[in-house]
Amino acid sequence: MNPYRPSQTDIGNSGNSATHSDGNLLINPPPAPIPSNPASLGANTGNRGAIPKQGTQGQHGGTGNIVGNLPSENPVTITTPCFYSSREQKLMGIRANSIRRSISIGVLLTPSHVYSIYNTGDSIKLWPEEAEYRYKAFAQQEICRTLLPHQYSKGEVGGILVGSGMEILRRHLELKPPRESELTHPVLRILKEVYQPMYFITNDKYGEAQLKLLSHPHRLEALHSGIRGKKFHQPNSRMDIEHDAVTEDGLPVLFCCIIDIPRLVRFRTGISQGGGKRGQVVCFAHQEEVLRGYLGERVEVSTIPSDKFLNLPLLNL
Repeated sequence: MNPYRPSQTDIGNSGNSATHSDGNLLINPPPAPIPSNPASLGANTGNRGAIPKQGTQGQHGGTGNIVGNLPSENPVTITTPCFYSSREQKLMGIRANSIRRSISIGVLLTPSHVYSIYNTGDSIKLWPEEAEYRYKAFAQQEICRTLLPHQYSKGEVGGILVGSGMEILRRHLELKPPRESELTHPVLRILKEVYQPMYFITNDKYGEAQLKLLSHPHRLEALHSGIRGKKFHQPNSRMDIEHDAVTEDGLPVLFCCIIDIPRLVRFRTGISQGGGKRGQVVCFAHQEEVLRGYLGERVEVSTIPSDKFLNLPLLNL
């Protein structure tokens, strides 16, 4: 396998998930250009191969050259989720100079979405703010507009933050501004503003299942539809607060099965500034403690058993 071409990795398909025997979904990438440990997002021993050169057929289901100076006449089409390592992107010469300080480990390409991936582990990283804006712009230009414009014509790039557990999310959300002149801590500002959405998932079996949903958005929508249909009504477009549904009493409900940090922050702000307004969130049991502490007493937290989530049929479609 040529280590200077992007690796294609099957993510989230039934019977072929990108995990290691210790249950980890993502680890810090090894020094090799392409992650070699099956625990990393960029490796999977079950389905692994480089995206081919122009005129050859690959596992992605299309033909073309994704790394050349110009897109080929027959560009590739991403038909199964794959990972494009930032190490490979930084080998693109002068075009990659703007992203060398970024701490992103690469991008997840799904048939419908592009996500920049960040692995914070169990610590709060020092994020180079300007570099992350440039990395997003790089992904929009090189992937969405140059290499795969037929597939990602809108040029939208989201983000996924991977942490060791829910506690690291709590620490991020509670960051205080270092100076009185600042309204928000720089790291939290990046998480709220650079990417829309910016999802948080945990580096464990629950995060693996959440990654399957993000890799196949119709499954996530099916989950949300199932939750909404049992207890809630459709969203109210006249509400001036983030929400995915409303209760019988007209209260806003936010689905946090996969936490979108910017939406969560806006929901909390809307509740706190709403003059006594109340709300509700729906999440998995392992997320409850952190969300309850962050959102406060005016937000009711309803939970879905985490183990029940792992056994949902839609995860194995």
